[in-house]
Amino acid sequence: MDGIYIVLVVLGFVIGSLFSLLALAIALGVLLGWIVLLVMGISRLRKGSSAGVVMTVLGFVWAAVAVAAVAFGAVGYRYASSALVPTDFNADSYHGTVGDIILPNKTPASLVLCKEETLRRLRVTVSDGRATAPVGSYKVESYRASATDQNGDEWTAEWDPDREQSPTIVVGAAPVHLDVGPPFAASVTSETRRSRAAVADFTLVITGAGNRPYTVTNHSPSASPPGLQVLDKAGRVVWHGNFEYG
Repeated sequence: MDGIYIVLVVLGFVIGSLFSLLALAIALGVLLGWIVLLVMGISRLRKGSSAGVVMTVLGFVWAAVAVAAVAFGAVGYRYASSALVPTDFNADSYHGTVGDIILPNKTPASLVLCKEETLRRLRVTVSDGRATAPVGSYKVESYRASATDQNGDEWTAEWDPDREQSPTIVVGAAPVHLDVGPPFAASVTSETRRSRAAVADFTLVITGAGNRPYTVTNHSPSASPPGLQVLDKAGRVVWHGNFEYG
């Protein structure tokens, strides 16, 4: 069975590579085929053939279309790339109309907003519980806050919702309230599975404002992983360990 599996994997790789090469050849033929047509047309023109005029004109038209396709593709790629990467918004240098986003805490943070009309992403700074953004309708794509504890360790809290779960806010003349950020609360959930013996899975869950899930990271290389203790009814420790994934 292992041998058959390896053969199928290799066969799939070879077929995929052949299809990729075929697609590349077709793309090059479409983009560069005008060269052959143009050379043939010029050659026939020199021989006095009237077909050379048609072939030369078609070659130039084909070349113009190919150059336009490459140019439009480059512009589209540049636009898509710029839309994916958030741009830091500076309210002081912005000359349009802006509005305020109010958070329920004073923690310094940043928000990444995706404008629904243009799909462009902005990173706005949260200071003293307030952020400023151009007016419009936005999807909130992320929240990030950092702080340093008494030991000098940097902690980061991040919230990255799925597209379906991302809230929509409308920034306008009136301030809009966004329920994200601290205070954070840690809890442990457990699930019992049965195979040959009962197995308990423990999961560390950190939630904040709006009961949203957050990822909290300690960036110190010497930081200890979070752990837990399991007690019986008498308060005795019957098991202790660390969370496997952070």
